[in-house]
Amino acid sequence: MIRPLLAAGLYLIGNIGVACDLAEGDLAGADLAGYKMIELESGVTLHYRIEPSPLRVAQHFSMQFRTCRGEQSLKPDSFKVDALMPKHGHGMNYKADIDIQRDGMVEATGMLFHMPGQWQIKVDLSYDGLARQVKIDYQI
Repeated sequence: MIRPLLAAGLYLIGNIGVACDLAEGDLAGADLAGYKMIELESGVTLHYRIEPSPLRVAQHFSMQFRTCRGEQSLKPDSFKVDALMPKHGHGMNYKADIDIQRDGMVEATGMLFHMPGQWQIKVDLSYDGLARQVKIDYQI
């Protein structure tokens, strides 16, 4: 039931100022301002941001991700990011480099949207033995 809700409800993604628990715990002092959030399952969220913002066509960009269960950051077992233009049937000309950091932060670098239009960023991740796929719509 979660997958259909994710696919249909991505427009409900909202801005957040904090994630997990910034006051104490393993994310103390983390700067998650400007991140957006997607609920993966009850109590588990994926937070992301795109830099630089706003994006321009043919400009390399990066994305940062953090998966949280309540106050705890979850380090993904695996993580992939790609993007495609659904109306044109093609993807990016560049493959993202993924760096899963010890604290669970994931950095995807080297991404580029080579033409204007509607893009769909596809995130495949696994944690605690569970595989999830999230699609993020992005208009440039």
